[in-house]
Amino acid sequence: MRQYEIGVILDADMDEAALPAMSEKIEGWITGEGGTVNHTEQKLKRRLADPINKKTEGHYVFWYVNLPANGSAEIERNLSLEEDVLRFMVIRNDFTPTVGPEQSGTDEELEVTSDEASIPATHEDVSGE
Repeated sequence: MRQYEIGVILDADMDEAALPAMSEKIEGWITGEGGTVNHTEQKLKRRLADPINKKTEGHYVFWYVNLPANGSAEIERNLSLEEDVLRFMVIRNDFTPTVGPEQSGTDEELEVTSDEASIPATHEDVSGE
């Protein structure tokens, strides 16, 4: 299973009752492809940077999911056919950003030091000339 982030901009003209129904429909596509939903973020209605199909506002919804390798193609096809979806993107996440106790150091601990003897200064030093 691979980790994906699915971002969707839904039409702002949808009524408030249709938004949860559309989210459940998309989650049904995800689970239908053998995936699992880890987390969902629903943003409020936001103004678009550029108009899409003469629309200036949209509802942003993000899903963080696990899918099989071939599962994203069918979800992309379904999203492209849905009229209420203005734009979408499916991005494969190679890692899950987390901050654990071993990563929460101070800036002094994260300071990088270099040993000048181990770093060649020019291309000639690398080639041995």
